[in-house]
Amino acid sequence: FVRTSDDSVTIYATRKEGRGDTQRIRVRNSTFWPDVAHAMFVGLHGDSNLVSDIEFNDIDVLNLDEDDPEYQGAMAISAGDSNTVRNVAFRNIRVDHIEEGKLINVRVVYNSKYSFSPGQAVDGVVFQNITYAGRGWAGKSILGGYDIARRVSNVVFDNVRIDGRKLSGPQDSGLEIEPFVDGVTFK
Repeated sequence: FVRTSDDSVTIYATRKEGRGDTQRIRVRNSTFWPDVAHAMFVGLHGDSNLVSDIEFNDIDVLNLDEDDPEYQGAMAISAGDSNTVRNVAFRNIRVDHIEEGKLINVRVVYNSKYSFSPGQAVDGVVFQNITYAGRGWAGKSILGGYDIARRVSNVVFDNVRIDGRKLSGPQDSGLEIEPFVDGVTFK
């Protein structure tokens, strides 16, 4: 059980004295309660690194509360600092309450407060067996690339349920798909 005043779990690459890629990380069997920011956050910090083969599995998120759209997302990937984020899975995640925020936020970004450059790409993200009870005030989830060369690609929504309804496409899901995104599938 982790209750934090910021992100519950963050996975970055190069940061301060820590240098290099980040790969093969597993976060399992946990309960998160972030008072502010993300429950699970991947990719913002680095130095042209690869962040890959990341799995979150069997996670309960009790509450999420973040009023700044830049930092919203119970499950979030923000590729920054020229990083590439590849092969991230969110499986068997249960979100009970979103006081304010988003369920999902996957983007290639340049965050002027924390990054030196935009990320390179997000490629290969799976959301499988995700349930959000629908309680609280959740804004639209978002997928967004940065430009034509810095894209979000190959995102799979497999049995994602919001307030009991299965996501079948962006038109009925509370999901916004911005430009520079391709290969989004719903199962």
